[in-house]
Amino acid sequence: MTSIYAKIKALERKVNHKKHHKNINSGAYNALKAIQAEKGVINPSQKKICDEYACDVFGSKLYSPWLYVYSQFSGGFQEGWIPSNYYIKVVEPNLKKGYASLSRLRSLTGILFKSKFSPDIAYYVNGLWFTPDNLLIDPNMLKDLALDHSEIVVYKSDSSARGMGVKVLESKSVEAHELQQLGNGVLQRYVRQHAFFDQFNHSALTTLRIITTVNDLGEPSVRACNLRFARQSQTHVQSQDQIKVSVDLEDGKMARVGYHSNWKSMLEHPDSGVRFEDCLVPGFQSCMQAALQLQETFRHVRCIGWDIAVDEFEKVRVLEWNSLNIDIGFPESMQGPCFSDLGWEKIWRC
Repeated sequence: MTSIYAKIKALERKVNHKKHHKNINSGAYNALKAIQAEKGVINPSQKKICDEYACDVFGSKLYSPWLYVYSQFSGGFQEGWIPSNYYIKVVEPNLKKGYASLSRLRSLTGILFKSKFSPDIAYYVNGLWFTPDNLLIDPNMLKDLALDHSEIVVYKSDSSARGMGVKVLESKSVEAHELQQLGNGVLQRYVRQHAFFDQFNHSALTTLRIITTVNDLGEPSVRACNLRFARQSQTHVQSQDQIKVSVDLEDGKMARVGYHSNWKSMLEHPDSGVRFEDCLVPGFQSCMQAALQLQETFRHVRCIGWDIAVDEFEKVRVLEWNSLNIDIGFPESMQGPCFSDLGWEKIWRC
């Protein structure tokens, strides 16, 4: 009886394993289709190299599709790339374990980081309102507190992701009981972006996604960075139609080519017509240092994606941190291999 049960469970794990990879790899095939439309069909010999590398290094051909994407995007294969599905399936569970989901609980940001870079005003958690210093707030005083910080505020629920679950409103319209209907979350002051970003899009806050890691010696480092622009009609960046432009880690210079979330390339923002090439991101080194500083204070999670804005006074504002399902596909394509010295490719063998 035990043997039959064990076989059934093993079969379930195998089915779920393939289903998981199929879901993630569908994104790879969509990306490859878009890339091939612009750069031509991937060479069979190139695919063979990717297949062999996936099997030899990661233990399965299931990790080939993202290697196809990186290779065709970059114009040739390079050793050291980490397939997106390998990162999610193998790296993340081993380097983060139970800590991975903490970034979804937005009220923990103040307690964990005590950051001067945070625009957080208040947290709503299970019927109670708190300040970032963990002091109780009278719900009737929430509107006054919001008005003290900003004319416009943003509420993000714990369940928000990919730009969804975000509400932008005037502080004079803040009502605690209405925000509570959105569930646990954070109330932030609205960050007015630096004038540099207005030339591309002035309707929504432009953000930097900076990815940091911690190596086996506990040393933090920045691995990748890209700008995320919204479209002109939006109030905030939304993942389904954002514009991504990689940023050089050495000098903060924007890449010549940007990409829509569907991997279609462009030389300029589609709404404003402003070109990306050679533009220098203001306050970039300060953003990098902020990300490193915060990663160093919380080594429990060894790979974090920081969403950072540069405000009108060129001050760093860390909007949120992401420790679960970080998208490494775009950074690996544009700037990779980004993680080749961390030994992640060996984790599955342990």
